[in-house]
Amino acid sequence: MGKFNAATDLDNYASSSSYFSLPDDGDEAIMHFMYNSVDDIDGYAVHRVNVNGYDRNVNCLRDYSDPLDKCPLCEARYKTIAKFFVNLYNAETGEVKVWERGQNFYPQMKEDLGMLKNLATYPVRITRHGAKGDKNTTYELLAVEPSLMTYGTITMDDFPDVEDPLGTYILDKTYDELVTYVQTGSFETGDNNPVNRQDNTEVRRRRDVSSSPVSRRNTSNDVPL
Repeated sequence: MGKFNAATDLDNYASSSSYFSLPDDGDEAIMHFMYNSVDDIDGYAVHRVNVNGYDRNVNCLRDYSDPLDKCPLCEARYKTIAKFFVNLYNAETGEVKVWERGQNFYPQMKEDLGMLKNLATYPVRITRHGAKGDKNTTYELLAVEPSLMTYGTITMDDFPDVEDPLGTYILDKTYDELVTYVQTGSFETGDNNPVNRQDNTEVRRRRDVSSSPVSRRNTSNDVPL
């Protein structure tokens, strides 16, 4: 399974209300990153697949050093994408939001927030720069002095439990289920869900392939940050 630590190394869909979003230019929010350090933010190697007309993230079964045939989607030449599902806490409302970010955003988080010790205690003002739909949209991350906030100091102990992205924001599929998808365009037998295959590679069923999670470390160009 394509999970890796950004610094060192169940079929439910998440409700859209759980996602953090700043839809328009100039929108901003003050949130707490629910981590002691940016180094604690995990990355996930995923594939994007079409499920009943919607693009979804699905887990990659291959470690970076494994041959392509360890993951049916890799073997079928589906692109591997690095994703981050960053947990944010709104201290005013007590809500947890998940901010889905791509690989290019991690260096900015590292640059803007990486020097902060006890990151969780700092409110971070997140500001969007870019109109809705603008692919060149950027986000400004500005740490705020905790003493300026009316609600007091926040620590890791104040945060509620969070969901594991795998099985919620990322579809957690077995090897055989991914084979079925490559062959039929669906995870369900008999479902005629259309899919845009990237080539006609036939993925063969293998009896001895484990579907257990495999840690992915950031030591390869396969999933760059």
